[in-house]
Amino acid sequence: MNTYDVKRETEGPFTFKILSVEFNKGSSLQRESVLFNDSSCPIQLSTNAMSFSYEGNRFRLSSAMHLSVDQPVMALEVRHILFDLFGRHMKNLSSLEAQDFAVGPLPLHATWNLFDDNTPSQFTYYGYLCCTRTSARWHSVGLQF
Repeated sequence: MNTYDVKRETEGPFTFKILSVEFNKGSSLQRESVLFNDSSCPIQLSTNAMSFSYEGNRFRLSSAMHLSVDQPVMALEVRHILFDLFGRHMKNLSSLEAQDFAVGPLPLHATWNLFDDNTPSQFTYYGYLCCTRTSARWHSVGLQF
């Protein structure tokens, strides 16, 4: 049976400003990210910072992750599960990287276009390594949300 390490981090204020428009003005809430690491996985997710921007008439959500690679990996998939401030599931985002990664620290960046009006209500981000592939085998995490 696999064990999981759970790490909660404050992501920053729930209020933010884009193109002189303030979202969630007057809120003292802090967004948070929750990182799950499977102890048997060859990669561990150290940090994840999510940020919003507005480009090309749409919101964009970006992720800046820092991972630690314990053995050479040929592919990986990180999943981000987004919830609103009341804990309701909003959407799942995935970052799939099919390339060789050597042992050591690994910065990883991903950006998604968001085409809905609910972007300002995204509050909590759950992040985890969904799958990894080494030369010997693949590893899958069975988290269910």
